[in-house]
Amino acid sequence: MKFNQTLYQSLKDTAIKYPKRNALLFMGKYIDYETLKMKVDMLAGGFIGLDIKKGETVTLAMPNVFEALFTLYALNKIGVVCHMVHPLTPKYTSQKAR
Repeated sequence: MKFNQTLYQSLKDTAIKYPKRNALLFMGKYIDYETLKMKVDMLAGGFIGLDIKKGETVTLAMPNVFEALFTLYALNKIGVVCHMVHPLTPKYTSQKAR
């Protein structure tokens, strides 16, 4: 792995080198690198179609599912800053607000 590349670039390199190796495992289901990259590329195209641009920040609130990772890598591909928040994260209240 190169240290001066994006998450997406690392995924792309790995998908070229090991397309049929398992990339993800969730609840007994595997996804290989080739499939992961294909889903990420399709989703990135959709985000571009929604006019999401490089340098913007997007908050991602999704549970621990494959689609959350597809989204993270897709946003990274187009140069978006991805702010991930788990949907079950409790609301923060400062001591002053109580």
